[in-house]
Amino acid sequence: MVLIAGIALMPFFAGAQLPQPTGGQAFGEIPSKGTGRTQVITLPNPLQAKTFQELIQRIVNWLLVIGAPILVLMIIIGAFQIMTGAGNPEKITMGRRTITYAVFGYALLLISNGIILIIKQLLGVQ
Repeated sequence: MVLIAGIALMPFFAGAQLPQPTGGQAFGEIPSKGTGRTQVITLPNPLQAKTFQELIQRIVNWLLVIGAPILVLMIIIGAFQIMTGAGNPEKITMGRRTITYAVFGYALLLISNGIILIIKQLLGVQ
């Protein structure tokens, strides 16, 4: 929860200001010292996504790749909780819930591509 709030509030904490163009200078150009020429600075696109749709698709694919090992880890943790429950119904129930929630979470990730397609059709995006 804290991670989501931190990501959502990140733009407010970034206090950097962009250089303002002066005297016939194009935005993004910074004058070189002593030469009188300007140098254009370009930033690479690390995700290589040109549209918002492509960005969402890359994020979902990344989550699918990361989610598989997490699913296996959570199943192991749930099984360990059941095995070490020693007949305690609360611990056994907690282990079952851990496994159930992990499987449901990964199933949601698996159907996320279908959810994206449904939203695209509802919004009329091609």
